Amino acid sequence: MKIVACADVHLDSRLRGLDAYESAPKEAIRGASRAALRKVVDLAIEERAVALLVSGDLFDGDWADYRTGLHFAAEMKRLDAFGIRAFVAWGNHDAESNVSLNLAWPGNVRVFPSDAAATERFEIEGLRLAIHGRSFPQRDVTENLALSYPAPVAGHLNVGMLHTALEGDAQHARYAPCSPAELLARSYQGWALGHVHQRRIVADGACPILYPGNLQGRHVRETGPKGCAVLTVEDRQIVDVAFRNVDVFRWSVAEVDVSSAVDLDSVARLAADLVRVHLHEAAGRPLACRVRLGGRTDLHDEMVDRLAELENSIRSTAPADAWIEKLECRTSPDREQSDPGPDRTDALAEVERTLREIESNPGLLAELLPDLAKLAGSLPAEIRNDPEGPIRPADPDWVRARMEETRSILTRRLAGTGREDA
Repeated sequence: MKIVACADVHLDSRLRGLDAYESAPKEAIRGASRAALRKVVDLAIEERAVALLVSGDLFDGDWADYRTGLHFAAEMKRLDAFGIRAFVAWGNHDAESNVSLNLAWPGNVRVFPSDAAATERFEIEGLRLAIHGRSFPQRDVTENLALSYPAPVAGHLNVGMLHTALEGDAQHARYAPCSPAELLARSYQGWALGHVHQRRIVADGACPILYPGNLQGRHVRETGPKGCAVLTVEDRQIVDVAFRNVDVFRWSVAEVDVSSAVDLDSVARLAADLVRVHLHEAAGRPLACRVRLGGRTDLHDEMVDRLAELENSIRSTAPADAWIEKLECRTSPDREQSDPGPDRTDALAEVERTLREIESNPGLLAELLPDLAKLAGSLPAEIRNDPEGPIRPADPDWVRARMEETRSILTRRLAGTGREDA
C-alpha cells in the first residue's frame, strides 16, 4: 500500500524578473507548477495510493483569480475518481490570513484547521490510518506546533504532517521550530514535513521523518531533481521511502573550470560542453542553467571586461533546450598582484592601494557594509527582489568578490587609457 507525500507546490507562483530576459522560456516556467502537480496526481493514481499528503505551501499566497484554486480542485477530482483521499495543511505562504479567496473543495480533500492539531481516521483495504496535521493561521508562526499534536491512535498507522524548518535551516525562515526528537516523541509511524525545499530524510528507522522537497524548481537556488516521496506501508509501518521526480523544468548551475582555456572562444566551448552534460542529466526536460566560470587564468581580466559578449557566445553555442539564465565570472588572475609602491601616483596605483587596504583590513570592510546596504536599498525593486539575491552588501565574501571584479575592470580600462595617451 502506498502514500504519496509532497509539499511546497507553490501553485501558480509569481515568477519575478523573467521579463528582463528576452530569451527566457517564460510560458514553460510559468506553467511548470501546474504540470508538476498534474504529474503527482498521475503518480498517485499509477501507484494506487490511498492518500496524497500536502504539507504546506500548496499555494504561493493570495491567488490572482479563482483559476488557481479551480486547477487544484480539478486535480483532486481526478484523485477522487480512484478513491484517493487528499490531506492539506497550510504553511507560511498559504496561511489562512494570506489567502483572501477560497473555494469549497471536493469531498476527498481534508484541510486541517489552524487553531489546533486535528486527526483524520479512515480505513481502506484492512489498513486503518490516522493522519494528524495543523495549518498555519498566519505567515509568521514561531511557536512549537509539534507539542500540540495528539497521541497516536492505537491500532492505526499514524502519520504527522507539519510545515516546519525544524531547528533551523540557513535558506529558510524559522517557522514552527521543533526538534526531530520532539517529533519522534509523538510515537507516530512517520512524519511528512514541508517548508525546506531540498528533499531529505531527517530520521530513518521505525519512524521516518522526511522532507519531500518542493515539486518544481522555480529559480536557480532550487537546482536538481524535484518531486515527491512515495511511502510504502506494510503491517502499519512505513517500510520504504522513495523519492520520485515530477518536475517538468530543471534548474542547474554549471561550474566550469576555464584554467585550460586559451581564448574566449575556448571558454565558450568549455561552458557549452558542460551545459550539454547538465541537459543530458535533466532527462528530456528543458533546462535553465547558470554558468559559473572558475579557475586561475590569464584570461580573467578580458573575461570580466567582455562578460556580456562571452555570455552571448555561450548562449549561441549551447544546446537549443538549454537556456543560459546568467553567466558569472568567479575566476582569478593567473598572476601575483604587484604592489604599486608608495612612490607611484597614477590612478591605477591609487585604485590598487585603496582596494588592498580594504581587503587587508576586516574592520575597514565592516565599516563599509552599512553604507553599501543603503546603496543597495536604492536599487530598483526587480533587482532587490531577485530570487537569487544578487545584491548581498552584508556578506563580506560577496563584497570581496565584487572588489576583485572592480579591480579587473579598472585595471584593463585605466591601463588602456594610459596606452592611448602615450
